[in-house]
Amino acid sequence: SHQGWGWEAFSADILRAVDALPHGVAFLLWGAQAQAARDLIDEDRHRVFTANHPSPLSANRPPMPFVGCGHFSAVNRWLNSEGQALITW
Repeated sequence: SHQGWGWEAFSADILRAVDALPHGVAFLLWGAQAQAARDLIDEDRHRVFTANHPSPLSANRPPMPFVGCGHFSAVNRWLNSEGQALITW
């Protein structure tokens, strides 16, 4: 419902700003639209996790179901390996 109202440009600007941070960041890209912005992220410095959008229509569908993807624990494992504080989800 927000598509075409300028949020795409705003979101891309936010991704670029976060990508420019000096430390690694975990990006959770859920859904095809989020994953389309993957090229804005330097994956040599950051960690990207992808899955279907968590909406009821796609959360259990292949190829990458959101349900059971384990992203929250995976992010904390990655943060731990980077010496960063864990997130209390």
